[in-house]
Amino acid sequence: MIKAWCCLLRKLMSGWQKNLKSPYRLALVALLLVSFLLMNYTNLRGGNWSIHPDDHEAYLIGRNLKETGSLTVSIPLNEVLEEPLFTPAGTTFSKGRVVPTRAYGLFFVCAIGMFLGEQGPFYLIPLFGLVLLIFLYMLVALVMDEKKALIATALLALSAPFLYWNNMLFSNIPGCALLVVGLYFLARIAYGGDGRFRWYLLCAVSFALTIWMRYEYALIIVWLFPIILLNRRSFKLWKTVAAILILILALSPILLLNTMIYKKPLASGYVESTQTQEKNSSAETENTGGIGSGIRDIFMRAGQNLLRPYFSKMYKDAYTFIFEPFPMLVLAGIIGILLMLLAGGSQRSFAVAMLLVMAFWSYYICTGVYYYPDSYVASSYARHLLIIYMLLAIGAPVLIERVGDVIGRNAYRALITFFIIAFLAMQITTLMVGSRGLEAHADQKAGFRRVNDIANGLPENAVIVAPFYSKVIVGKNVITSGPIEAKDQPERIEKLIGYIRELLEGGYDVYIMEASWYHPFYLDLPTHIRRGNDDIGVQEITVYTTANGIDWLFRVYLEEGFQEK
Repeated sequence: MIKAWCCLLRKLMSGWQKNLKSPYRLALVALLLVSFLLMNYTNLRGGNWSIHPDDHEAYLIGRNLKETGSLTVSIPLNEVLEEPLFTPAGTTFSKGRVVPTRAYGLFFVCAIGMFLGEQGPFYLIPLFGLVLLIFLYMLVALVMDEKKALIATALLALSAPFLYWNNMLFSNIPGCALLVVGLYFLARIAYGGDGRFRWYLLCAVSFALTIWMRYEYALIIVWLFPIILLNRRSFKLWKTVAAILILILALSPILLLNTMIYKKPLASGYVESTQTQEKNSSAETENTGGIGSGIRDIFMRAGQNLLRPYFSKMYKDAYTFIFEPFPMLVLAGIIGILLMLLAGGSQRSFAVAMLLVMAFWSYYICTGVYYYPDSYVASSYARHLLIIYMLLAIGAPVLIERVGDVIGRNAYRALITFFIIAFLAMQITTLMVGSRGLEAHADQKAGFRRVNDIANGLPENAVIVAPFYSKVIVGKNVITSGPIEAKDQPERIEKLIGYIRELLEGGYDVYIMEASWYHPFYLDLPTHIRRGNDDIGVQEITVYTTANGIDWLFRVYLEEGFQEK
């Protein structure tokens, strides 16, 4: 396997050295350089960090995997208190352990990145983005030509969603990259006239790794079947069967890991809340709440949505997250794919697969429920719809070139220049400007990293109460109020103060780091402690600032044993 990859790398490097004088290749190199710099914008601004519970989970589980070789995290303090308050943001508490909630692939990526230092995982995501662009160029050049390949690559490489999600750790970029790699190897067999077994092997492994990154991408791979069906003469039966068996074999460890971690082969850690999971567990019939849904539900939801259409929601979300951000790209992309369909040859079967994937994936995502803020580029829809943006970018050059044939060469060059400049200006503005832009996020991440540094400077036995900042602190025992079962907020605060008292009596140093500017998570614990608790007090230790405002670090102490520190 390694030998096959090395051979491919040598051939690619050799081919590029011979053809580097090609204007398309030279333009591609310049494009990749600009795009790669923007993919690393947050890294180059002074260091990336967690900004979301999914970020936190990927980083924490990846670090734990590197240090202990385990995907589960053991936190002994969860045995001290009545409820599992020490459940790191993004993870799930099950059967006395902290377990991951998402597909395993990204955790292995983060673990590998840890060997490059604490910032290593954040640099690996843009590397996947670079791989995606290179293989996208080679794929389109193989199916069509290098001119269209360059335009398609540019449209994706300079798009705001692609650049934005390369700056995030919880990203679909690795899965998208491996999907394009696998599709390129499939195209080598279908259109390249090269039926050597190495391409079958690399295709199977690439698609398997794609599913390791995102389970739901198995649904996309299924819709690529028309490429095989319409080019069946290019595929050898025994090699195809062998590739399918290799694919299944490469995916089988997922079932084994699921059985070891969740006690169910088709399980996943996606759940509504840790509280629900623990409440639904029992000593004899332990069930990790929503964990049992997992992989099975991904496929069940796809089938249910097809049988029970949600056209009104699909129309609204498709308009908001596909058409409205890219009206010209959507029109050019769809018309271009239809022209590919009429062109015949290799383009026809490829266009059929593209249309099927676009129709199914748009429907699948736009009938789901995902978080979206006031900026589409920062929404979960944008990262899930990256595949749609990519397919539209592949189709658009077909129409652009057809228009060029009609209006003439000089007018065509002027049109392309104007289109790219306008597209780039719009995308960079969307990417950078506003409270959800990369510039604002870079400042916010720098502040969150400062919070983590302050937390890790506290004593080794410190316990930190951080309802909001739990998603940015790694390496310390952090508790939130979320897992506490209570009928209302006052009862939840009262129980939390009781747990703080219990920890102090057990010899732990307890600190409070609340985000006073984020009201949904703000409890104002120091005030509640001072009001009705004579046995414990609160001392302000330091003031710190983030991009969002000013916050305070407090130390909680037992009155009878209080000493100035």
